[in-house]
Amino acid sequence: MGKKFLKVISLTIMVTLFAISLASAKMTVKFSAMTPPDHPETLRIQNIAKYINDKTNGEINVRVFLSNQLGDYVTVYDELIRGSIEMACISVPSHLDPKLQILYVPFMTTDYKQNIDFYAKGNWLFTKFEQINNVKGIKVLGFDTDGLGGLGLAKQPAKVLDPTAKQNILIRVPGMEIAKTIMEGMGYNTVSVPWADLYSALQTGVADGWYGGTPTINYLAFRDAIKYYYQLNIYNEAHLYAMSNKFWNKLTDEQKKIFEVAVAAAQKEAFETCEAADAEYLKKMTDEGGVQVFTYTAEDLAPMADYIRKNTWPKLAKMIGEDLFEELKENLGIK
Repeated sequence: MGKKFLKVISLTIMVTLFAISLASAKMTVKFSAMTPPDHPETLRIQNIAKYINDKTNGEINVRVFLSNQLGDYVTVYDELIRGSIEMACISVPSHLDPKLQILYVPFMTTDYKQNIDFYAKGNWLFTKFEQINNVKGIKVLGFDTDGLGGLGLAKQPAKVLDPTAKQNILIRVPGMEIAKTIMEGMGYNTVSVPWADLYSALQTGVADGWYGGTPTINYLAFRDAIKYYYQLNIYNEAHLYAMSNKFWNKLTDEQKKIFEVAVAAAQKEAFETCEAADAEYLKKMTDEGGVQVFTYTAEDLAPMADYIRKNTWPKLAKMIGEDLFEELKENLGIK
């Protein structure tokens, strides 16, 4: 009886240890996202998670945290470097390297089809972002896009298409010098307000409007706080699919391929459907949100784009780095 009892105990211990080893072999990925549940980008992120979970047969468990639950994009970027967050789809902060602001240069692209190629893997911007982020401990997997950005305002500007005019509007900008310089270059006064406080800032008049939003997010998050939306195509709202190098280096080649395939499919879908999404949410703002929407042709916007390139770009080049900015201009074919 004693020997049998010891055998049972030994077997129980072995089974327990085996179960523990299986559990520890499974890896959990905290995937931080900025978008709310009803945002198109959220669906793509959830599809990425499902694809990875299915293709790895449960060896990797991707858990998605929406609406900045794990912190704003600055916090999440830092946590990616530390490895405490494994994956994210976020705006890119510039506090660690001014070169990262290259993503926010206004009017470097103004066309949906142009963006498909410009942000593609293997092309200049993607490769440059890989290089800059890798030395910081972050693996670049791809980009998502929320469409082309404009201005969501509670007041009407004086002459929205004339960047030489004083607009008499106080615009909220994120805590980046580049955003402040862009808006001031278009005739606006600026105030820096954290993202979490933006809605109340618009409601209480701390800011008359905001820079940094597309039709989708203006409708989903701010339609009750703005009265006017101007589709100026100032920039492409690109979010970065990023992973901590500390986690990336734990993956097998097969697992890495699964992540890359999932993100590539999401990027393709995002860039191919964002024009239709912009149109859909512009209509929703008008029909359901009570927001007065202003849209313009490429010809309407060309003088503003030319003015900003001539007068604001040299200031941005000094922030970002003259050599890098020259590379950008050369890649865009802009002198």
